[in-house]
Amino acid sequence: MLRLPSWRAAFEQNSDDPVFVDICEAYELVWSVLDFLITSGRPEATDRIEEYRELAASLESDALMIAKDCGWS
Repeated sequence: MLRLPSWRAAFEQNSDDPVFVDICEAYELVWSVLDFLITSGRPEATDRIEEYRELAASLESDALMIAKDCGWS
C-alpha cells in the first residue's frame, strides 16, 4: 500500500490477518497488471485499464475498512 504511507502503521498491525494479507497481495498484483497495460500503449487495453482501476479502488477500500475496524483512524 505504498500509495497510502500515512496508513502504514495500521497495515503493519494487520499483517497477521490472512484476509488482509490476501487483499494486499491482490492489490499489488492488480497494480502490476495496470502498469503493464498502461505502458503497453495498446488501444484495446483501455477497457481493461478501467476495470483494473476499479478493482484496485475496491481492494484499497477493503484494506482501509479492515484497518479502521482494528481501531486505526
